Amino acid sequence: MTTNRRDGLRIRTLTAGICVKPASIGQDVQRAGHLIVDLKKRLVSLGVEVQTTRLTTQPAAQIAGISTAAALVELATELETVCLGNSIEWCCIGPHMPQSADANWIMSGVFDVVAATRNTFVSIMTTTKERRVDMSQIGLAAQAMKLISKSTAEGFGNFRFAAISCCPPHIPFFPAGYHIGKQPGLSIGLEYIDDVLKVVQKSKETPYELKSRVVAYITEIVRPIQRVALGLCKEHDFRFMGFDTSLAPFPTPDRSIGTLVEELGVRRFGEPGTMFVTAFLSDCARSIPVRRCGFCGVFYPVLEDSIISKRNNEGFVSVNGLLSFSSVCGVGLDLIPVSGDVTHEQLMNTLWKVAKLSEDYRKPLVARLLPIPEKSVGDITMFDFPYCVNTRIMDL
Repeated sequence: MTTNRRDGLRIRTLTAGICVKPASIGQDVQRAGHLIVDLKKRLVSLGVEVQTTRLTTQPAAQIAGISTAAALVELATELETVCLGNSIEWCCIGPHMPQSADANWIMSGVFDVVAATRNTFVSIMTTTKERRVDMSQIGLAAQAMKLISKSTAEGFGNFRFAAISCCPPHIPFFPAGYHIGKQPGLSIGLEYIDDVLKVVQKSKETPYELKSRVVAYITEIVRPIQRVALGLCKEHDFRFMGFDTSLAPFPTPDRSIGTLVEELGVRRFGEPGTMFVTAFLSDCARSIPVRRCGFCGVFYPVLEDSIISKRNNEGFVSVNGLLSFSSVCGVGLDLIPVSGDVTHEQLMNTLWKVAKLSEDYRKPLVARLLPIPEKSVGDITMFDFPYCVNTRIMDL
């Protein structure tokens, strides 16, 4: 396992999951921090770049002693501080679940946590444990998006909030992540689009032959990482939940999922052929023979991908198109900029579409919509954030 062999693959996130207790929050987080620091050191020594470190908790209403918005905010601010002191950059309070607690304080708590913190994520689950759409949850999520938009600079607080549907525990990517179970766990999110690009650019094979080559190439890289993770999790008494093998982009063309889609034969992302390529790439991600968790699909975050944002500016990307890709294992509507005057009903309608698609296909989906104050459809966002690419405000 040489450093040169690792030039493309990166670990997007090492995500620890714990059931946090307010009385022992320092000890709980420290234990997770020890594992993450040890694992990161080991991976870096093997030539693997680790981009972020994260921590998730159980759903908010399951945290002992938390029954008011003020208590949730106090916990979140302490958790964020303790995480940063233990080499964990981002944290995520588990979602508000349907019928899990009084909606009024949870609603206020979600809003207040985003306003009071800088690196803490929250979410609302819009489907029941039977995987049915819950309209009351959709209403709460739409309300939260509007409130967060109005109270944070350029509405960017919604970067740390999402409506999630049929999402299981132990997803390493935020804001969808949460933990269930007494034993702490570890999940890993990958970033390997440029590795796949290398294979595709050198190949003139059929899709089926290309899939085998891509899967073999990524498997050869990931399996040694899995052995290291399994060993350290056993040593620290954590359960290794697996890899989310989703194709997640970074805001440069060489690490863009849009670039990869077009390299596979689509003239411009969003045009005919994008659906087929989405299905093909999802099949590749789900065929990597390692322990898997999370979405294991394809991320199309409009604000986080340079080529998708460019095609959006050119008029080739639409919300309905992105929704259709979710039926073949896209992961939903991620980082979608919308107008600041979008109505509560428009947001609810879009969130319902995502949740209904999730219900019908029995698959995890996310809706992370960013209403931008004082911006209208067609305007360009003006975010100053290293993980974002500015693009055109989209029409719901």
